[in-house]
Amino acid sequence: MYLKLTMDKSQYIISTLAEHPDYFNDVIKLIDNEFRYSEPFSFATDFAPLVHPHNFANSFIAIEQSSQNVVAHLGTLPRILIKNKSELPILMIGGIVTEKEHRNKNIFKELMQHAFSVHQNNIALVFLWSELNDIYEKFSFYRAGGIIETGKGVITSDKTPEGFIKTKFSQLSEEEFSEIKNLYRTFNERYFFTLKRSSLDWSIIHEMNSIDLFIKKSETDGKVESYFCYGKGKDLTCIIHELSTSKENYEELISTLASFKTWLPETEMKFFINKDVLYSSFVKILNRNLLNNFLYTYTGSELTLLTFEGELEFTFKGSNYKLSEKEFTEGLLGPNPLAEFVEFGLSPYFTGTDSI
Repeated sequence: MYLKLTMDKSQYIISTLAEHPDYFNDVIKLIDNEFRYSEPFSFATDFAPLVHPHNFANSFIAIEQSSQNVVAHLGTLPRILIKNKSELPILMIGGIVTEKEHRNKNIFKELMQHAFSVHQNNIALVFLWSELNDIYEKFSFYRAGGIIETGKGVITSDKTPEGFIKTKFSQLSEEEFSEIKNLYRTFNERYFFTLKRSSLDWSIIHEMNSIDLFIKKSETDGKVESYFCYGKGKDLTCIIHELSTSKENYEELISTLASFKTWLPETEMKFFINKDVLYSSFVKILNRNLLNNFLYTYTGSELTLLTFEGELEFTFKGSNYKLSEKEFTEGLLGPNPLAEFVEFGLSPYFTGTDSI
């Protein structure tokens, strides 16, 4: 599908990489230049889930008709947030870039609105990552999710958490990779409010060699009992941004990694004292009904959305309340959620492995 737009006397076509896969290298070059990527780093490697060919239909581009050059890109990635079998369909946005000469012509706005229209019926929440608060509030994006940093330590050849071995996902044996996936499925997807991973997601992660993987094996059966991910090329330098283990070993793992620069959702503040809580992303409610279905099921009907006209009206434990969208999303997802909602533990845990 093509949309012809007229902006500031210049005509552009909105399309996707699925329709124009020949523009892929141009898009990556545009992103690399804007985000200051250079060898040996690559956006296409660090953010492979976003720009993988399987996701080309969700990579929106603006093409200048006169030159036939791609001048802007907005990547979207549909995913599922999951916690203990309750699932919420979301959209992640990244790779936002407009060529300098074509800025201030509403191209970004048109790309964003087109992406929303495509996903309106099947996406509850939209997440993006930025420091440009004023810009994104114009599109009804508000701060979401609290994140804490546990320590300041950096891993070196002489300073590695005891018992862990450094490797890469691609270097794992088939059995080791299966054990990693099982840990994530049986612990992370139940304990955290995090992203559900499909076989395709795992196959993409398997090839992301910009991530350092550290594994610890059991002394009894030799299976991987814990792992964590460290760094991601140019992104998340020296940061532990994903970890997993069994429920029985979790507190021990947290203690082992506490002195290192580890990012965790604010739900894990219970293990620490006086940590600053930072926001992890921006969120926008796209489909209120889908969000309501999730909240109704997950909270056992304790929280139900009613109307959404200027203010968001909802019932909580039998009483009616009204909050602005900003107050509600931050009160539910954090940072620093409302005391009444803390019990739900819905601070999203977007690990660096999945981030875009």
